Amino acid sequence: MLNKALNITAVIFAFVFPLSIAAANIILGVMFILWIAQRDWSRKFNQLKNDKILLSILGITTLLLISTLFSNSIYDGFALNKSHNEYSFILKRFIWLSMVYVIFVTSVKREYLSKIITAFLVSMFINELISYATYFHLIDIEHWKAKKILYHELTYNNPAPMNHTFYSIFLVVTVFLLLTQLFIEKNIFMKAWILLFLSSSTINLFVNGGRTGQLAFVLASVVYTLIYFRKKIKYIILMLIILLSIMLSAYKLSPNFHNRISQAIGNINSIYKNRNYDTSWGSRIALDLVSWRYLTQDIKHFILGAGAGDAKKEILQFSKKYPNLKRAIWQKKHLHNQYFQFWVDGSIFALILFLYMIYIIVKIDTPYKALKYAIITAFAFAFISDVFIYRTTSYILFLFIVAILTIQAKEIYE
Repeated sequence: MLNKALNITAVIFAFVFPLSIAAANIILGVMFILWIAQRDWSRKFNQLKNDKILLSILGITTLLLISTLFSNSIYDGFALNKSHNEYSFILKRFIWLSMVYVIFVTSVKREYLSKIITAFLVSMFINELISYATYFHLIDIEHWKAKKILYHELTYNNPAPMNHTFYSIFLVVTVFLLLTQLFIEKNIFMKAWILLFLSSSTINLFVNGGRTGQLAFVLASVVYTLIYFRKKIKYIILMLIILLSIMLSAYKLSPNFHNRISQAIGNINSIYKNRNYDTSWGSRIALDLVSWRYLTQDIKHFILGAGAGDAKKEILQFSKKYPNLKRAIWQKKHLHNQYFQFWVDGSIFALILFLYMIYIIVKIDTPYKALKYAIITAFAFAFISDVFIYRTTSYILFLFIVAILTIQAKEIYE
C-alpha cells in the first residue's frame, strides 16, 4: 500500500514541479514521509552506497560546506536565497532537493515510468497553452499575475511561464521525450497527436526568448540524429535539412528569435570593436574572463577557489583590476556558468566531481541512447550559460531526468 501511494505521489510530483515549485516542495515532503514510512533501510542503503551520482552530489555538498566553514563570512557568497546564508542555501539545494533523486531511484517502480513521463508532458502542455495564450494576448496576464497564479516576469513579448532560460531547457527535454515516443509509438492516431505536440513544443521554444535552450536544441538535435540513425546517411541528411528549415523559419517568423540572434551578433561585435562587455552576452563573457583570471592568478585560488562564503565579494573585488569587465558584472547574482561556479565556490575538486558525475550519467546503460546523449548535450551546454544546479526549478528537472535514466538502466539489468 505504501509503495503504491509513493509511486502515485511521484506521478503527481512529475505533473506539479513544472507548474509550481511551492506545490512541488509540498509534494516532495509527502513523498519523503512515505519514503521514511516505507522503511526497507537495508536495501536502500545497499543501493545508495554504490550510487556514484549520489556520491558525487554528496561529495560536492561536503566540499561546499567545508569551503564555507573556512570562509571569512557566510553572507558574501553567491547563495541564491533570501537570507544569503551559504549554509542554508547548500543544505536546501543539495540535501533536500536531492531527495528527488534518492526517492525516485530507490522506490519508484519501472511500471510507473510511463505514467511519470506522461504526467510531466501533460504539465508542459499546460505551460505551452499558457505561453501561447499570453503570446496571442488571449488572457489578461496582469490580472493573473496579481493573483500570483502566473509567473511574475511573464510578458506578452516574452511569454515564458517561468524563467525563460529554464523554460527553454524544459522545452528541449519535452521535445526529445516526444521525439523518442514518436519513433516508438505504433498507433497512427497517437503518432499524429505526438507529432502535433512535438511541433507545438518546437515552435514554442522559438517563440520565447531563451537563447540557451534554442542553441542547446540545435546541438542536441545533431547528437540525437547522429546516434539514432547512425549509418543511415539519407535519414541523417533529411533530419539535418529539417533542423535547418526549423532554424530558418524561426528566424523569419519569430520576432523574439530574430531579435535574439540580432542582439547576440550586436553584443559580440560590441566586444570586439569597442571592448564593451556591458551587454547580455558580454556580461557572461566578462564573468568567464574574470573567473578564469582569478582562478589562474595563483596556485591557491586554482586549487581552493575563493571560498563559498566569500566568493562573490572576492570576485567583485578582483574585477576592479579590469574596469571594462567590472562594469558588466557588478550587479550579477552569480557567475552564469555552472562549471566556474563550482570551481570558485567549492575548489577544483568540486568541479572535478561535477564533471565526473556528468561522465557517470553518460555511462548509464539506458535503452534510449539517443535520448540520453541529446539531453546530456543540452544540459552540458546549458551549464555554460547559467547555474542550473544552483536554481531550484532547473535542478529538479536535472535530477528528475537523471533519475528516469537510472531507473531505465535498472530495468535492463533486472
